[in-house]
Amino acid sequence: MGRLEGKAVLLTGASSGIGKQTAIRFAQEGARLTICARRKELLDETAKLCADEGAEVFAYPCDLNNYDDLVKMVDGTIERYGKIDVLVNNAVKGDTPHPLIDYTTEDLRQSIETNYIAPWNLMRLCYPHMKEIGGGSIVNICSTAGTMGLEGFACYASTKEALRGLSRVAANEWGRDGIRVNVLNPSAITDSLQIMHQESPEIAQPIFDMMASIAALKRVGDAYEDIAPAILFLASDDSRYMTGQTLNVEGGGFIVP
Repeated sequence: MGRLEGKAVLLTGASSGIGKQTAIRFAQEGARLTICARRKELLDETAKLCADEGAEVFAYPCDLNNYDDLVKMVDGTIERYGKIDVLVNNAVKGDTPHPLIDYTTEDLRQSIETNYIAPWNLMRLCYPHMKEIGGGSIVNICSTAGTMGLEGFACYASTKEALRGLSRVAANEWGRDGIRVNVLNPSAITDSLQIMHQESPEIAQPIFDMMASIAALKRVGDAYEDIAPAILFLASDDSRYMTGQTLNVEGGGFIVP
């Protein structure tokens, strides 16, 4: 415990799933948190759970596709905590799977806005603050859907792979400033997948079955028990000599170049 003691963390997509469970795990490790999401009621629920763990929490409802919102969130974090040590780009726009030929250009634009441009902007906004304090850790949550080329996920997979490429460039450029940039590819049953299963079980169930069957451990990961500790590792000083890397937390068996 205490691996993030005193560190100021900005975490996106904290209203549910991996983001919510990571926020709770970070709170237990002593982080001072800025969490954001569009759904205020769910975000407030996460904030309460983190506060119950003794964490200081700044819950900021925002639209990640609105640049002014991002500026206000970063400025608010600096005003509150005086620094930013860790940025976790977790928020995502997922897809209801369907063939590449059936996607529209507008589908792609929407995915690019949330999955690539928002992390791009937040990384650039946090950079000068991390440089000022002599370093920091950026963790970008990507996906095995991209590294595997998972059928049906053309927009999601391609934008996540673009973010993975950006992470490697930033790692090389910002390493001299003490800023580490790493990627985590998780495999977990998230809230969005559960909702998909409720709405379209004929689509989601084969995905669940595939995720479990491909994994060497023959199960799908749990967001709190399996994924959040790995994000914690990349965020904390435990990974102080890692940058530009992709950490695959998917139970083994996925083909990841």
